[in-house]
Amino acid sequence: MQGEVIAFDTAQQLGIIRAEDGREFQFDLTGWRGRGLPDSGILVSFELDAERACQVFNLPAGQMQAAAVKEVGSDELRPVQTSFWSVMAIGCAAMSVPLGYFVALLALLFALMGFREARLQPERYKGKGMALVAGGMACAVLMLTAILKITN
Repeated sequence: MQGEVIAFDTAQQLGIIRAEDGREFQFDLTGWRGRGLPDSGILVSFELDAERACQVFNLPAGQMQAAAVKEVGSDELRPVQTSFWSVMAIGCAAMSVPLGYFVALLALLFALMGFREARLQPERYKGKGMALVAGGMACAVLMLTAILKITN
């Protein structure tokens, strides 16, 4: 049979299932075979044993779709976006290789701003990793530039 768990008392470890035909059956935790603990609203399949539900399993549910949306305010939803500063940092870091240390300094500044923005507002921005990579690239270019200036 199939039904829905309408109540489960964790203290007594007893629950009630309402079958598709409207009849209600009790079950206890020893008869639960589903994932996790039972809770109201879970769709289940079960067998009857002397008017008690036993062998109670969760019904298979479809896979949920992931969404890149996090709650910002009480009722406002915005998509999570990559920090503008992190994107600028990775671009400047890549351009600092042919253009030199000034662009690497800009990349380092943008990387710090992007990392800070993504760290302080994770519900709105991602891009901490991108900022770290850009900062590392900028530091490497600055160190190589310093080494080349010293050797020349």
